[in-house]
Amino acid sequence: MSVIYDTYTTNTQAELVKRSVGLRDKIFQNAKLSPLFMMLQARGRVISETNQKLEWLETRLNKPTFKVNPAGSSETNLTVVTDEDTVTFLTEGSIIKDIKTHEQMRVTAVNGKSLTVIRGYGVTNAKEILSDADNNNATLVNISVAYPEGSTAPKGTVLLKKDNFNYCQTFRRTLKITRNKLRQGEYGDDGTTAESRRKAERNKILRLHQNDIEQSLMFGEPKRDLSGSEPLYVTGGLFHYIKTNVMSITNSDKFKIGTINEILGAMADKGSAGDKVMLTGSGFNAKLNDNAIKTFAGGSGSLLKEFGISLDKIDTEYGELNIMYDPVLSSVYPNTAVIIDLDELLLHFIEETKMDTNIQSDGYDGVADTFLTDCGLEVSNEECHGILTLNF
Repeated sequence: MSVIYDTYTTNTQAELVKRSVGLRDKIFQNAKLSPLFMMLQARGRVISETNQKLEWLETRLNKPTFKVNPAGSSETNLTVVTDEDTVTFLTEGSIIKDIKTHEQMRVTAVNGKSLTVIRGYGVTNAKEILSDADNNNATLVNISVAYPEGSTAPKGTVLLKKDNFNYCQTFRRTLKITRNKLRQGEYGDDGTTAESRRKAERNKILRLHQNDIEQSLMFGEPKRDLSGSEPLYVTGGLFHYIKTNVMSITNSDKFKIGTINEILGAMADKGSAGDKVMLTGSGFNAKLNDNAIKTFAGGSGSLLKEFGISLDKIDTEYGELNIMYDPVLSSVYPNTAVIIDLDELLLHFIEETKMDTNIQSDGYDGVADTFLTDCGLEVSNEECHGILTLNF
């Protein structure tokens, strides 16, 4: 042990031995700085990991609604509007229905994006399939598959593994305090002890460490770099994975009661059924408050505290929605909100946040402590999440 420790009258030699300290409780105390990172841990949405690369299976529900091109009342070939080369969510025997005319149809063949159907397959006669008011396509419902008596078992339903992955990233921040700063503090110091000064500085560095992680979980893009002597991994965040339910509103008159229900409905259609949280920027919050009466019919909800964070709960057609301010999101996209389904997110830890104390070399005239976290984000079924931006 270096002789510089003899100058610390507030510490014993035993206290200055290098050691590791878990910091989950301290992270919760700083919850407002990294609400996404904290909330996933507080809700138990964590899993231990051994590999830097993480992959996951995505179980997708049958598509409940889909679009087709408009067609006349006698047309028996319908064209599905889809990115798939061949429609996979319908098969021979599928029962589908026009949500506007209530006409039921039975699919007799699927050929690429084309369906051959029996029209008026029920008590409602065949009617013209008209486009929706907001676009040029018509919406049909995929009800079920009907099998005749004596039919053989259908082909097996295979859950395919979607090629989705991310990496666990190593996050580090180090605190270094000189001997004189520990002894004397700085100008304006309130006269606290060397140990209390050290704890205060540690907390400042931990806050920066949490901020680093929150930024990556929000804005990062997955990357494995093997160009150096050691591999380097970068974790991807919510903005990288969420692509389907992304809305931008440029006119305040269009931000109304059904707006948030619309994006929640799109998420629900894709299987979102877990606890919903809307992480918001400051500009989004301001516009939300300005429009609270017409958006939520009288108020923005009831304020309460969970895990050290103020939550605003509002009731929607799709259940309760928690609203939470995120300073990291706000610093980049103040007019944006990210709506997440907690059941579809997992935080993978190779190493939960810990602090190694007294890592300084023998020649350093002071002490050094370091924080380390090795984690990555799993964003399963990105269609169960959404991004809403208010550009007005």
